[in-house]
Amino acid sequence: METTTFWLAVLAIAVAVQSLIWVGIGAGAFMAYRELTRVMTRVQHEAVEPLVAHAHTTLEKVEDATARIRAVDDKVRDVMAQTGQKASRLMSTARFAFWPVVGIGQSAIAAAQAFQHPRRSRLPAPNTASLVVARDVRPRMP
Repeated sequence: METTTFWLAVLAIAVAVQSLIWVGIGAGAFMAYRELTRVMTRVQHEAVEPLVAHAHTTLEKVEDATARIRAVDDKVRDVMAQTGQKASRLMSTARFAFWPVVGIGQSAIAAAQAFQHPRRSRLPAPNTASLVVARDVRPRMP
């Protein structure tokens, strides 16, 4: 029985040593976790937060510029539409108001020229050489 007790004692010592090793590994892992968390917090405060703040500032500036560009674009479109409407109104006014005046002026000029030269005809003389006299091509009956 002596050997059994010896081997049980060896096994108990081995289990105790293994338990101490696992406790040491757990404590080391916990200490590494705390150190890693501290380093990550420091990196976040020193590097990440300023970059995020700068990115947000830049995005706000871009959004402001985009809003201003959209406002200018809307104003330009409104001015273009108003210019098109004004041009359309001007054209319709010119068509309906000024064209009769132009027609009357041209007819007055034509009448004045006709009265200055009454014998002079504005129509060209007909070209008799180009006229073809129609002949009766039917045979005559006796």
